[in-house]
Amino acid sequence: MRTPNILIVDGLSRNGLAVARGLKMGGPFRIHVMSRSSGSVDFLSRVFKSKSVDFLHFSSSSFHEDTFTETVKSILDEFGIDAVIPAGQEAAVAVSRAKPELEKYSKILIEGHEKLMDFADKGRTASVAAASGIPIPDTFLPRDLEEVRELAAASSYPVVIKARTGAGGRGIRIAENSREMLEIYRGMSWQCPGGGDSLDSGSLPIVQQHIPGKIHDALVFCLNGEVKAGLTQQRIVTRPPSGGIGILNITTRDTRLLDHARALALHTGWNGVMMLEFKVDSRDGGEVLLEVNPRFWGTTWLSICAGVNFPLYLVQEAFGEKPSYPVGYREGLACRWLLDEIGGIFSSPRGFPEIAERTRVFLSGFRYRECAYDLMLSDPNPAFGTILVSLHDCLRRALRVRA
Repeated sequence: MRTPNILIVDGLSRNGLAVARGLKMGGPFRIHVMSRSSGSVDFLSRVFKSKSVDFLHFSSSSFHEDTFTETVKSILDEFGIDAVIPAGQEAAVAVSRAKPELEKYSKILIEGHEKLMDFADKGRTASVAAASGIPIPDTFLPRDLEEVRELAAASSYPVVIKARTGAGGRGIRIAENSREMLEIYRGMSWQCPGGGDSLDSGSLPIVQQHIPGKIHDALVFCLNGEVKAGLTQQRIVTRPPSGGIGILNITTRDTRLLDHARALALHTGWNGVMMLEFKVDSRDGGEVLLEVNPRFWGTTWLSICAGVNFPLYLVQEAFGEKPSYPVGYREGLACRWLLDEIGGIFSSPRGFPEIAERTRVFLSGFRYRECAYDLMLSDPNPAFGTILVSLHDCLRRALRVRA
């Protein structure tokens, strides 16, 4: 039997490498990775390629360009790709948009574009969650800047202003008063299609009530609206510290969050993976849904190490195989992205006291005895490559400043 060829789009991302490693752990797959070309960095990526990646394909096409579909089709045709998995957010949106054309050549393991955009667009996510009976923060979708002014005068602060699309904490700002809200909202609006005072209301940022507390995630794999496998985790340390991607996470067992995931999956008839991001309110312990990522998440490796191999289940179901879904998983398992933690200590600190506090938080992370790391002795190349790429970028910035 021929070894299946799997193409992971945006596969050099943290999400993509976890998918590749999970598949290699579960069966004989030939892993292809597609990544956008970064000039001289491509050489470093090839030299420090993960052991889980068999072939690297670099493309000059952006995920937003019309040539993207043709580039993927050429890889599918030349290498006989059996299934395509997008890893990052932009890749997921691009592949889902091109799915009607690409699925003529291969299995495309992502939901259709309209369905996916219910979660890629935070405004639509709030509406779908509310229809599913899942609690959300008070959410406002202004239709124009005049409504924003009225909302700013009537709001209780702080509030959170979010771009309609984006992931990893990007495009999220907190306003402490009406003046800040108007300034932040207008600044973010200028980045929307149209810009200025004449804007498409479907692209304007949303405004939500700020909920104090920790971020918890429900991570699930679904088939025809039924959750087949899932786990929960808590983000102990995030980048940025105010809330974003988790760089120190720990698995938990929160049945409330998984029940919400089941409700959302059933309501939407979801197929594939998704991550539901919740805030657990520090005031009353209640949970509210902040957003949904309809693709593999940055901590996919933690899920796999805990015993829930989401990428493998996705591919097995696509190929008509019967996955061995776990009845449980390792609770209390931590995962640390040491390079991000170290970099975060010195990222825009407000003086030495903040550096000292971030260092204390970093050192306290070593209290977790059961822990997975991004620095893997069995596959160290990606970590070394990340360090060299970071040094390369710093050197380029320094040379531009001197010039």
